[in-house]
Amino acid sequence: VIGVDIRGKLHRESLDTKDLIVAGERIRRIELGEPLVATTPRVDIAAAFDNYTGIIQSQRDVKDTSIYQTYNTIKNHLVRFFDSLGISLMEPITDNHLDSLVMEWKNLGSNTRHHYIQIVQDFFRVAESRKWISHDPSKQLERPKRTANKSTMPFDLDTEDQRIIDAIPNWIGGMTHRQRGGLSPWAKAPENASALLYVLRYTGLRISDSFKFEPRSLVKRVIEGEDAYCYYLQKQQKTGEPVYIVLPPDVAAYVMKAPRLTEQYA
Repeated sequence: VIGVDIRGKLHRESLDTKDLIVAGERIRRIELGEPLVATTPRVDIAAAFDNYTGIIQSQRDVKDTSIYQTYNTIKNHLVRFFDSLGISLMEPITDNHLDSLVMEWKNLGSNTRHHYIQIVQDFFRVAESRKWISHDPSKQLERPKRTANKSTMPFDLDTEDQRIIDAIPNWIGGMTHRQRGGLSPWAKAPENASALLYVLRYTGLRISDSFKFEPRSLVKRVIEGEDAYCYYLQKQQKTGEPVYIVLPPDVAAYVMKAPRLTEQYA
């Protein structure tokens, strides 16, 4: 619309519509001196993030593994966090909300926090450019400085290994009720999480094979006069090679006792 209203004020602005009826109503409001406010976007957070990952996969060649392992983790954090606040749409999100979200990552390593915040900022930048949100609330976020990679091995096996083993069945003890209910998928099934940690620690399997570990395939045997449970994997996912594993009886008992997540996977 271009022209001068009855008060002599010049207007040259978009009515932001292709509908003539809507345009007429907005012109009427301009003539009455009412502010012309753009329509507030109503875009679901989860849908916006799915659109975002579709864009970066098609335009930046981001791999499926990165989407699954990292980007979907951020999406789940966003959806669960804002769902706890009763927010499902993009538009109500403010910079204070994102400050509170990032506070929940304070115990993560600086490199991980840097990467997570970088993804959040990129998501909202794309969301603003696509008009899924009227403003970018992530501009005020600060990324921590990346730290130089530190060697994680070797470490003091006599003390650290025992601390890891002792923590496995009790890892959920220090989590808040809110964290148990939402932020960690494994917090909803702590026995399965502990069983998975035991499998990782005592079998040496890669995490992909540990996820598919089948407790019903454990067989009790006596090896060098000691009771043990044996596990045979015909084909490892990465190498294609078979592997034969021996588990201590107490570890095997815990893993077999954990409730199954599904019929297909323990």
